[in-house]
Amino acid sequence: MAGGFVGQILEGDGGLRGEHAVVAELVAGSLQQGAGLLNGALIVVVDGKGIKVTLLYQVGLEDAAVAVRHAVGDEGVSGLLAALSYVLDDVVAVDEDGEGLAHAGGLLGGLIGKEGALAVESRIVGAQSVDDVELGVDVLQGGDFVGGNGIDEVYVAGVVGGVDGGVISGNTATGNGGAVYIYRTGSVCQLYSGKIENNKASGNGGGIYINPSNSGQLRVGNKPLVQNNTVSGKANNVYLPSGKTLTIEIGMSTGASIGVTTANTSYPVAFSNNYKKDYANYFFADDANAHVEYKDDQKLYLVSGAVARPLTVTFDPNGGTLAEADKTKSLMTGEPYGTLPVPSYAGYDFTGWYTEQNGGTEIKENTTVTVFGTQTLYAHWTEHEYTVTVVKIGMPEWGSVTPMSTKAKAGETVTLTATPTTGNQFLEWVFLNKPEGGGWVNPVLTFTMPAEDLTIQAKFTVKNYSIGYTTVGVAGGSAWYVRWGDRVFDYLPKNPTYQDWVFTGWKCGDVTVTEDMTYGDLAGSDTVSSIHIIAQWHQHEFNTWTNGYPGTLKTPADCTHDAVYYWRCVCGEIEYNDNHLYEEPGTALGHLWSWTSNGNGTHTRTCQRENCNATETDTCSGGTATCTAKAICEVCKSEYGTLKAHDFTAETAEEQYLKSGSSCTEKAVYYKSCTVCGLSSKGTASEDTFESGSVLGHDWGAWKSNGNVTHTRVCSRDASHTETENCSGGEATCTAKAKCSTCNAEYGETNPNNHAGTLGEWQSDGNNHWKEYSCCGAEADRGPHDWDNGEVTTQPTCTNAGEKTFTCNECGRKKTEQIDATGHSWKQEWNSDETHHWHECANGCEFAHYWMHNGFINVDNQKMSKSLHNFFTVRDVADLYGYEPIRYFMLTAGYRMPLNYTVDLIESCKNSLERLYTCRENLDFALSKTDFGTDETLKEKAAEARTKFCTAMDDDLNTPDALAAVFDLVKEINTLSAASSKAALETAAAAFDEITGVLGLLYNRKKDEVPAEVTALVEKRAAAKKAKDWATADAIRAQLTELGWAVKDTAQGPQLSKL
Repeated sequence: MAGGFVGQILEGDGGLRGEHAVVAELVAGSLQQGAGLLNGALIVVVDGKGIKVTLLYQVGLEDAAVAVRHAVGDEGVSGLLAALSYVLDDVVAVDEDGEGLAHAGGLLGGLIGKEGALAVESRIVGAQSVDDVELGVDVLQGGDFVGGNGIDEVYVAGVVGGVDGGVISGNTATGNGGAVYIYRTGSVCQLYSGKIENNKASGNGGGIYINPSNSGQLRVGNKPLVQNNTVSGKANNVYLPSGKTLTIEIGMSTGASIGVTTANTSYPVAFSNNYKKDYANYFFADDANAHVEYKDDQKLYLVSGAVARPLTVTFDPNGGTLAEADKTKSLMTGEPYGTLPVPSYAGYDFTGWYTEQNGGTEIKENTTVTVFGTQTLYAHWTEHEYTVTVVKIGMPEWGSVTPMSTKAKAGETVTLTATPTTGNQFLEWVFLNKPEGGGWVNPVLTFTMPAEDLTIQAKFTVKNYSIGYTTVGVAGGSAWYVRWGDRVFDYLPKNPTYQDWVFTGWKCGDVTVTEDMTYGDLAGSDTVSSIHIIAQWHQHEFNTWTNGYPGTLKTPADCTHDAVYYWRCVCGEIEYNDNHLYEEPGTALGHLWSWTSNGNGTHTRTCQRENCNATETDTCSGGTATCTAKAICEVCKSEYGTLKAHDFTAETAEEQYLKSGSSCTEKAVYYKSCTVCGLSSKGTASEDTFESGSVLGHDWGAWKSNGNVTHTRVCSRDASHTETENCSGGEATCTAKAKCSTCNAEYGETNPNNHAGTLGEWQSDGNNHWKEYSCCGAEADRGPHDWDNGEVTTQPTCTNAGEKTFTCNECGRKKTEQIDATGHSWKQEWNSDETHHWHECANGCEFAHYWMHNGFINVDNQKMSKSLHNFFTVRDVADLYGYEPIRYFMLTAGYRMPLNYTVDLIESCKNSLERLYTCRENLDFALSKTDFGTDETLKEKAAEARTKFCTAMDDDLNTPDALAAVFDLVKEINTLSAASSKAALETAAAAFDEITGVLGLLYNRKKDEVPAEVTALVEKRAAAKKAKDWATADAIRAQLTELGWAVKDTAQGPQLSKL
């Protein structure tokens, strides 16, 4: 193939796909004879805006004389599209010289004005596809596939025509398949050579996309390149939807490289057929976190795991020059590009390396390498702009230049404009250090920019003007070198004189010249080169009026005098001469009176005119005085004189006049009031009053006890009115006083002999019995017990005491007495075994079940003996410490081991027992509460202690370890009881009682019943502590101690124990 597809595409549904696409340009002679591309050829002649369409059937492409002269407007495009829609199966447009229409804009794409890409399959509406298009060595590249999805049924074969190669690159699809879209059922794309690279898609398959809903295939072999194709900036070369694989059809050769992306990313994923050779090196994973492996089933797989991949970068200077050694660089993915070469291009500035020849992504030194295989980076250039700098010569205010600095490319036209200000002028432009030099006097300078920077001077200067002036007649003078902004007065004589004439100023034409006027003010235009000024003179005559008005006022008219004036000249000058005045008759003003009260029954009037002090005084008169207001003067309208006395004769029974209200015994009393103003007579000398209304009578309240056998009631209207009587009625008892039937309050004393309750059951102690009244607790029928003869309830034995129980015949109280043990009655004969012999008791009791050899008891590490005087009996120790510490002492060592008795040791045993008793009491206290925790840990700890205890006792009665297990449980109880549940506490108590019971400990434990009195005191003490009444709390603690009880404050509340 000598030609190729290079062209442009319509906006809308385009792209390398079978539908809605146009072959925008096919170079003449590009298809081999018999390729079968067309059923017919189209001749399109564009002439102005007219389009002629001729359809030729069954002609070879070389016979189709197709000519396109030039592009046309939108009307031509619409006409062409309408014609194509009805008459064509396939459309091909070429130019007559085979050069292509890229510069003219293409037949259709050019008319739209959109640079495009290759478009294959050519009917606009519903055309059939072009099948098996063979693409050879020529480059297929261009702009955008707008809405398109690639090439359908494309056979890309580098061997066609015997020439290897063929490229599809630089294309963009807004859908799938940036270069090739394998679209229809049965479509096959064979890649045996050529390149598909640097294409893009917005969907999937930046290089090749296989339609997942048909049986299209991708077959590869030899050494194709599919690389550097992307989707959203990420590598995406061949996209294989789920269930799709590619087929290795013939052997692969060195140089082949195909990137693969699979829809399924749950690696490993097979993406090829079975093939007998390992071609993993010819494929790579687009996913940077995966790589390609050849497995035992002879398939290629995408496998998880990133690997660094090599990249060879080629630097294309894109019109510039670059040293041969800098044109390639080898890199690995994941590392930065590093130092990049800098090309040169005369007349252009280098702007960086990019992935595309036009556009693309810039690559910088710190950019990380993400692609592999090969990559071409293109130098981008901007044409160099040279600088024009203007230097202004002269004062800043003389003029301006636009612009003062600018940039332009070589060959471009530059225009500078100099604008002088008024009174100044532009001289010339001077090119510094250039042959052109100066002499360019036109304020607008236009020149062609050379390929170098320029500095140009703009020179300005001021204009000079002249002033001529005349003083008297032809006398005068002139001034030269006057500038536009100079003050004219600076060039004129100061205060000129002429005989007895008066100098009145200067005039320029009709304009009176003032001191601040400049040359520009009088000239009006900076083109006026000179002006002339004339002095003005006048001679006074002070005897005239001007416009009916005399000269300046000397003295204004007042109440009694006319106004006086100075005379003036016709020129307006005033003669200030007191001997030559004018008095204007009839201008005296007269007085302007105003009356003012003097506050003493007189009023004075004063003239209100300025500087007139005339006054007149008279007596006030007129008006009538009342009790509330004095008389008002008819002249000055002010009060004068005195008030009239009040008339306190009005009787008005209203609250404001009330002196005292009605009471139980008297009527209400009111003050009389003034008949004029209503003022109350209260506070006056007489304070006249009157009575009104009726007496209220008493309104008695309830009877209330006085606490002394009397009661009183009070009138609600007047608390000073009371009545008192003695209490009566009711009946006193042993517990309550009598209640008064009137005030219902107790009075008098209680009656100890009048019981309201009944006698209860027998109460008793060790010596007496009695009954108590339920009302007051008083005793009755008290007397000593009447004991019966008793009954033996436990028979004594040889070794154990018995018990006899006695019962009181009246109250039923019981008491017990011990019966001494009978002692042994030994038999005469001996019993024996292999190691021992013994007597047995005659009553048949067994002497022992087991014989155990125990160690001796030492005292302070010496053998106990009478000779050492360290001998004592168990009773001797028990009298001091009790029996239980002795038992505990015996358990502290194994029974086979000798025991060393010391006072410190027995004291320690006693203290250990107290710890056990305290722990058990704390458990009882914790179980007596109503609020419990939720922790169950204590159950586990109790089970562990029991197991440890049993293990120790099974180990030849290892009582020391057994005691250790007991104290382990004590520690857990003390730590965990506050947060434990009730069930956990009960479990711990049961375990504690069981293991201490095995050792015979804590047999003296008893639960003391707490009297109600003690309980009440504890509650009262808790309330006092809550109120922070520490004194009361301490006093109650002392009171409890006297009663034989100790109180301990805990987190769970107060804990009682018997002293």
